[in-house]
Amino acid sequence: MARRPERRLFPERGACMTTLTEAVIRKVAPKARADIVAGLVTAQNELTAAGLNTKARLAHFIAQICTETGGLQHTEENLNYSAKRMMKVFPSRFRTLAAATPFAHNPEKFANRVYGGRLGNNSTGDGFKYRGGGLIQTTGKINYTSAGFADRPDDLRKMPDALISALKFWTMHGCNAFADKNQMVGLRKRVNGGKNGLEECKKFHAKAVAALLPL
Repeated sequence: MARRPERRLFPERGACMTTLTEAVIRKVAPKARADIVAGLVTAQNELTAAGLNTKARLAHFIAQICTETGGLQHTEENLNYSAKRMMKVFPSRFRTLAAATPFAHNPEKFANRVYGGRLGNNSTGDGFKYRGGGLIQTTGKINYTSAGFADRPDDLRKMPDALISALKFWTMHGCNAFADKNQMVGLRKRVNGGKNGLEECKKFHAKAVAALLPL
């Protein structure tokens, strides 16, 4: 049986992209934070250096960072969980309501419980110190180190370093290869470690494709 041709979202995948504009970003994420929008718009050289030089790649990158940041609104992981929410998101860590309650609405204590002892977090307080941050929600000392922010973690959770760390992750983990093949599941696994947020990501991607096509 003949192999079905790969579905192309853009007519010229190899063509250089048009400069990313605020109008494009707002079509995808209307409530995006102003500093994040400004940072993306002025980072054309950095985006190109990371290989985001086609509309197909850019659409996937935008979709992933929108998914990770609640539509480009947050550069820091929200750790203010209720006990019931903890049990749903981290069932292996909080098996009962009684186990979860002491950590409810206590971000620092919660982060140290969930992230402590893994992801390179080997010192007291590392779980919270290296909590999710940046446009791709870099998490854990080992990943902060790879991004170059182990000694200044707070900077990674602010623009423009929130974007710089995301671009480093994108290139180091070969994300463009997945984008070229339109493999969104593969990208979610690269970025988030699983399929969490996949449906939301699909919606952002569809918006990004629509916003970029006319350019």
